[in-house]
Amino acid sequence: MEYNLNALHENVRHGDIGFPMKVYQNDFTKYVASKIQWHWHEEMEFVVVTCGITEFSIGQDTFLLKEGEGIFINANVLHSMRPYGDQPSYMFSIVVSPSVLGTEKGFLVTTKYVTPFISNMNLQYELIKPEEEWKANVIQNLHQIYNLYTEEEYGFEYRIRGLLCEVWFEFVSRQWRFQSEIKKAKDLDEERIYNAIEFI
Repeated sequence: MEYNLNALHENVRHGDIGFPMKVYQNDFTKYVASKIQWHWHEEMEFVVVTCGITEFSIGQDTFLLKEGEGIFINANVLHSMRPYGDQPSYMFSIVVSPSVLGTEKGFLVTTKYVTPFISNMNLQYELIKPEEEWKANVIQNLHQIYNLYTEEEYGFEYRIRGLLCEVWFEFVSRQWRFQSEIKKAKDLDEERIYNAIEFI
């Protein structure tokens, strides 16, 4: 798959400088060719399918998500979306700058819980299917963020930020443990190799 990545960069401001995130209600009939073309952006994106079936393409991977399922797409990851089949498909997407989670230079939250994940290209996306309890909670929080954003009651930005941090921690806590397990296994393998070389 050959693409001009610079040409596919979505250079659009989502939200504003003071609160760089935006929620979109996606109706594919309003897009060119009834699909969201290949693109990438510096922001992270959370998507929840609200009607029908949507086909997602992330890099080389393609998969279908149905109503009630969602996906997290990491920052700077090439992706496209389109309805699957003849039935209508709708979804909402939350496009958010990592700075909403905290990316102040030298800030512990940034260096420990944000930067290692948004800069890790092995973490391009995560499917959010409600069969797993923690992912069902994430879907629920994303719906709550959508409602808060559309209703715009006093303090909605602050409450959204709190919910985004909760959602982010759900991903980070599990991925961090996963990475720790990989590191332990790698350290054990290296120790075995070292012992074998020493024996030889």
